[in-house]
Amino acid sequence: MKRLLIAVLATTTVLTAPTIAYATADRSTPPDARAAKWHKMNDQSTSGAQWSDARYRFLPAGPETRGAFNFTGTLRSTDKNNGVYLEVAVHGYAPNVFRASRGTAKRYNKNVFDGAMQRTRDVRVRVCRDRGTLIPDNCSGKEEYVR
Repeated sequence: MKRLLIAVLATTTVLTAPTIAYATADRSTPPDARAAKWHKMNDQSTSGAQWSDARYRFLPAGPETRGAFNFTGTLRSTDKNNGVYLEVAVHGYAPNVFRASRGTAKRYNKNVFDGAMQRTRDVRVRVCRDRGTLIPDNCSGKEEYVR
């Protein structure tokens, strides 16, 4: 009876130890990596342009991720005569511009980062209708996202 009890306890310990180790392994990762979860972005629109189904996350610092602002969403031109563009600006830098041509929709999944810092802190996003050279573009208000 003792041998059976010892065998059951040994088997239980062997089978549950990896599970416990696996469940607690998340604590060794930096909190920044655990916080890199997707969040919903506000839909933005102006006459002729729309940014929708958008999500974002701030990636952890590292050689591959660079502490970047990662976003995904659909940029749509609702006007067949004008193109649209999305401006994503890291604080202190000129905006990165992502374009969609007339009357089409384009899905983006991009990273934008500050090369001088380990972690991008804040980002401003707005969508604009590109009306050509002579007529000023019309843009939505800027949405700001902070780490």
